[in-house]
Amino acid sequence: MKFEILDKEQIYEIHNAALEILSTVGIIIEDRNLLNILKDHGAYVNEEKRLVKLNPALIEDCLKKVPSCFILGGRTRDYTLFFGKGKTYVRSQSGCDHIVDFETGEYREPTSNDVIQAAILQDALENIDWCGSHIFPSDVPPRIRDVYQLMLLLENTIKPIGVQAYSVESFRFQIKMAKIVAGDGKEFTHRPIISVFPASTSPLIISEYNCGLVMEAAKNKIPIMPVPCPMSGVSAPVTLAGSIAVGHAEILAFIVSAELCNPGTPLLYATRMNTIDMRTTQVLWGAIEFGLMSAACVQMARHIKVPVDFQCLSTESKIPDAQTTLEKAMLTTIAIMSKPDSLIGVGQLESAKTSSLIQMVIDNEICGLAKRIAEGIEVNEKTIALDLIKEVGPGGQFLGKKHTIEYYSKEHFLPILLDRNARSIWKSAGAKDLTSRAKDYLKKKLQDYEPRKLEKDVQKELRKVMEEAKEKLLR
Repeated sequence: MKFEILDKEQIYEIHNAALEILSTVGIIIEDRNLLNILKDHGAYVNEEKRLVKLNPALIEDCLKKVPSCFILGGRTRDYTLFFGKGKTYVRSQSGCDHIVDFETGEYREPTSNDVIQAAILQDALENIDWCGSHIFPSDVPPRIRDVYQLMLLLENTIKPIGVQAYSVESFRFQIKMAKIVAGDGKEFTHRPIISVFPASTSPLIISEYNCGLVMEAAKNKIPIMPVPCPMSGVSAPVTLAGSIAVGHAEILAFIVSAELCNPGTPLLYATRMNTIDMRTTQVLWGAIEFGLMSAACVQMARHIKVPVDFQCLSTESKIPDAQTTLEKAMLTTIAIMSKPDSLIGVGQLESAKTSSLIQMVIDNEICGLAKRIAEGIEVNEKTIALDLIKEVGPGGQFLGKKHTIEYYSKEHFLPILLDRNARSIWKSAGAKDLTSRAKDYLKKKLQDYEPRKLEKDVQKELRKVMEEAKEKLLR
């Protein structure tokens, strides 16, 4: 069971178009050091315009160097994710700048306490496998929010973390923190506990800052998740195939840059194929076309043999409501049937601008359903249960059978939030809707869950790095 939107000929056509874009139109690389590296490896470089043209042979050579699978490690060795091995993992949204308070419903800027609560909740929810840099604390100075946020995440979850860095210098402090938690340099290289999100500026520009992130990540063999965001009809052709070609070309440019800096640098193909509502000029993350293009990008990633990420838990809605659930469920169904390595977007609202911990709980349930879809139906002698059917015979029942007890929880998804009771029981429990039940579950989870805290000596070392970051970044 697999959803494929492109046939082989269409995949080749888009890939070849991307190669032609890079070899004839080119891409602007704003960092001088990276320009020199590209030039030394045979790329055409216009120094004045900082325009680079990449020949297909160089691109194909770099594609042979990028790993087809890689590891992200958690704080402990028994928490390890294997990307590119056929399993789909789930991550929360990164970069939300506001939050909907789960107690009051107020729309406001997040605080450090919100970051801690979000980290603990992500650690607790069973269907979230790794954490994004979900929200940034507004109660610390802006120039250190990214480093401070990572410190709080590292202190409150054992799961791998995708970081967002405000500058290359702050990224170096984030790496230093991650290495402290990982234990030593070799362990960090084998099982990096962070990844990073450089982004292109569509169409066909990689800024000096994002080049710096790529080079720093490559030096440390930290997985990079390049996130081109071509916007159909604005920064890419309005046609879906044209937008995919632009995004794929930008991914290829990131791959060449990373692999020339340090061959074997891991990469997760992570295009964000935005569309726009021409009636309102609003950028759309929950549109069905976003899902269709993202599904096609899974196939493009498979074509070049790199692991792939699918932004699917997206919505334009401002609160957890029916629109939110509809958009997220539709896109997540497309995503899970496309079989990417990672599903992204848990907890976000309003085109990835706003966080909701209530929505994070609901999304956890959506992802549980999606993972059940991905498992499909197991067919073998035991699951067909022909001998049992013969034993029970016409008019019999299977309730008391050992086979039923053994396989019920294996074969059937058991929801936490979805109401499956009779109306009378639902009414006696308060006649609550999904959002109300999610709020109750969230409050109980935060109250009952025991955070897996860092050892005190490691936490002390993190705090020292934070003080160093404050001194240098707040000058």
